[in-house]
Amino acid sequence: MLGSILLLFDFFRARWREGPRPLAIHAFALFMLATGLFTLIDTLPSYSLWEEQEDKVIGAFTLFTIVLIPIVAIWGFGSRFARMLMCVPAVSSFFIVLLQIYSALSPDPFDPLVLAHAFGMMCVVAGLFHGSVYYWFNPEKKGLPDPQLDF
Repeated sequence: MLGSILLLFDFFRARWREGPRPLAIHAFALFMLATGLFTLIDTLPSYSLWEEQEDKVIGAFTLFTIVLIPIVAIWGFGSRFARMLMCVPAVSSFFIVLLQIYSALSPDPFDPLVLAHAFGMMCVVAGLFHGSVYYWFNPEKKGLPDPQLDF
């Protein structure tokens, strides 16, 4: 199993990124890990019910694994493609923030945890596009980034 994974990474020439990581990369990884752990703990049934509710246990660990994929891609490999894919949940988080603000002003139910998660997601993904992170995603570039060509 491990040999096939290593062969797959060698096929795509994925290299583990070395050197110090910017603060925005650490913040992204910690936020995503905390979100994944919170979701895992929240969705898992009690241990005594694991055999009876096997589908819920598998679903909870599947969601946690899905959260780990962008962490490894961005923190470990410095993938620019993964950074762009993280814009999708950030845009949806913008609409969630708008809906939560509307819910706070109306008699609809309001969940401050949903608002905090959506706002946090927007902030950490915006941090991935900060200027200090530019050289983490583009190690071969020297000089200042060209905003029209590099993203």
